[in-house]
Amino acid sequence: MKQLATVIGMAVIAITQSLAQSKTTTQQSGDCSINNGEGSNNQLMIDCRGVGKEQGNKIIAILNKMLAKGVDTDAVMTEILAKEDEIIANQKKQGAEIDKMKPPTWRGLTDQQMRDAVKVLNRFPEVQIRFTIPQPMEADRDAIILQLAQMFTMAGWRIVSPPEPWTNFSLLPFNTPHVIQLLVSEPSGACTALRDVLSAIFGRSNISDCIEDPSMKGAKNMIRLVIWPPAPK
Repeated sequence: MKQLATVIGMAVIAITQSLAQSKTTTQQSGDCSINNGEGSNNQLMIDCRGVGKEQGNKIIAILNKMLAKGVDTDAVMTEILAKEDEIIANQKKQGAEIDKMKPPTWRGLTDQQMRDAVKVLNRFPEVQIRFTIPQPMEADRDAIILQLAQMFTMAGWRIVSPPEPWTNFSLLPFNTPHVIQLLVSEPSGACTALRDVLSAIFGRSNISDCIEDPSMKGAKNMIRLVIWPPAPK
């Protein structure tokens, strides 16, 4: 018990000295090591550097409590390590639950996917693109629209207007498709190429075929992209 008291007491002194030298209070992790080799005269100096004031005070409080109660240090360490594993497991579980609550988003395009898409799409000149965003905004689609707009611009396609809201409410919420719809006035090689490009990136089930839309009659070489929210994970 005397030896334990000496070890803990020296550890408290070392941590206290480290705290006195610390200039920050937000540090959340540090590096603790034995400062005097294997120890001498039943004294073992434990030096903790990079420890914030609040964190260090908690360590000192734990050590003092152990000293006052004369606890079995091996048993305490076993319990602490077991509790640590439990805390980590709970944090991972909570993180997974939070991820499930986040609204789904279309994943971004890589630089290579952008380059590959441009090589295909620039074979079809003078194509016009119009984005439509169905309401309500169940997921943030700004990022994917910006990337697609950049891809089309690099391919020489023209964005004819800013994204516009979807005004056709004939599709009820429970029938909402989780896809990117391609609407055209008439079938075209450009739309087919775009369907294949987007299918390679997002998966065929997430991209519609080229759908003829009577409301687009007379809109030559135009493709309307209706960006619905992606399917939940």
